[in-house]
Amino acid sequence: MQKPYDYDEIEKKVELLWSELEPKIVREICKELKLTSEHENMTLDELHYATGHLLGFCHIIWRMQKRVLKRDYGINWKSPSDLNPEVMFD
Repeated sequence: MQKPYDYDEIEKKVELLWSELEPKIVREICKELKLTSEHENMTLDELHYATGHLLGFCHIIWRMQKRVLKRDYGINWKSPSDLNPEVMFD
């Protein structure tokens, strides 16, 4: 018999992974855009607005997320633009 899906347990794991992943993505973006170390303590949302990259920032995030997931976790992640090449994302 298949174990029932525990939504709360999965959400906790996702939140834990994201809390570990987000700072790594921010550091990668800071390196790529040559930002100061003060930017490294920001969340992605804060960094998004602080850099003034209002359009297209999702592509930067996805590129760095793909890099970090592959390098640190061995995960071959596909971004929404990879999975939907016919769709234009901001």
